[in-house]
Amino acid sequence: MHDLLHDLARSISSEECFGFVGDDFSSFKVPKNVRHLFVKTENPEVLRKIKDVKNLHSFFWMTDDQDFTEILTEIFEASRRIRLLFIYSSWEKKISEAIKNLRHLRYLHLDAYLTQMPRSLSSLYHLRFIIYKGWHRQHSSDDFLPGNASNLSNLRYLELPPNVFSSVPGIGKLRSLQELNEFNVKNENGYRIGELEHMRELRKLNIHFLENVKNAVEARNAKLFEKRKLTDLCLNWGNTVDERKIVNSDLDVHVLENLKPYKNLKRLSIVSYKGVSSAKWMYTADLISNLEYINLNGCSEWETLPPFGQLPHLKSLYLRNMPKAKRLDHKFHGNDKVSVFPSLEVLNLEGLQVLEDWFDGAGATAYACFFPCLTVNSSSITAQICKSCPICLLSSRN
Repeated sequence: MHDLLHDLARSISSEECFGFVGDDFSSFKVPKNVRHLFVKTENPEVLRKIKDVKNLHSFFWMTDDQDFTEILTEIFEASRRIRLLFIYSSWEKKISEAIKNLRHLRYLHLDAYLTQMPRSLSSLYHLRFIIYKGWHRQHSSDDFLPGNASNLSNLRYLELPPNVFSSVPGIGKLRSLQELNEFNVKNENGYRIGELEHMRELRKLNIHFLENVKNAVEARNAKLFEKRKLTDLCLNWGNTVDERKIVNSDLDVHVLENLKPYKNLKRLSIVSYKGVSSAKWMYTADLISNLEYINLNGCSEWETLPPFGQLPHLKSLYLRNMPKAKRLDHKFHGNDKVSVFPSLEVLNLEGLQVLEDWFDGAGATAYACFFPCLTVNSSSITAQICKSCPICLLSSRN
């Protein structure tokens, strides 16, 4: 019965789906009404025959041999109904500007050695996905994308070389974007943090160079609290740890306070923050109770950390390069529950030279029930070990 159903499905779909691997032109007999086509060939005449397929919706093409830019131009001009385009080619250096003819294109996946994307890409207003897999092979220039790429208002997902998309001004127009892996704040029109204001579909957001935010009002313009779908947030004062040259500790506190996220956040990273204290929203249990991952790195002035121990879902905690950190608070505002780290599985401590205690006096008295899920093998501590260190507690139990 299974074989019969399989044969029936192939028979029904044979006019819509077609695949070909090889270089024999005579055996490449593609149905004229095919909608979804896969071709792997090194023969330019095989590829040229595709331009006769007028109703093509999906085109998957793979080659390892030569540059087919001229033939792709012919295909783009003839098969204008393509909605999905997948190209794998180790020879393609550019994609033809004729791609502008693919007005219905929704999904673009390129694995090639491109020096830049076609300038006409920004006219494909229906594009939702752009995935470029060749970025690990070469250094990409600042003009890899066309300057008006922010016109792609329906774009939902981008996968591009590092620093490429951050060079595009006015990305606030991309209100459907779901992931923004690198937004570099600058004191220039089109690059200020207020560009994020209306991007309410974001699930993942990495903001760099927050030292360029002028004041609390400007930070508030990002309206992170209105992004209810946001689950992964990285706030970086700089681009790497210890990169900052000018530090304004008070301004950092005000900026962090006004970058309050919505309560659905699961992953939070804060890098090179130079404020002495935590933001008030980090003491609101309902706001950060869904966090599963926390990474604080290079926050060199921070002394007392929020009561992360009370977070019921926290599985991974990374505290690194925080030489003034002394302890964690043991409770949230308006909550007398003692910290227990009920779900913590991974703990990494590095560069916490003055860590005195995991908690203040009230929290340290209940350590018997701390870290029920933590094991020595899942933890790394390279700093001074404090008297209530969880690794010591675990060792004392065994």
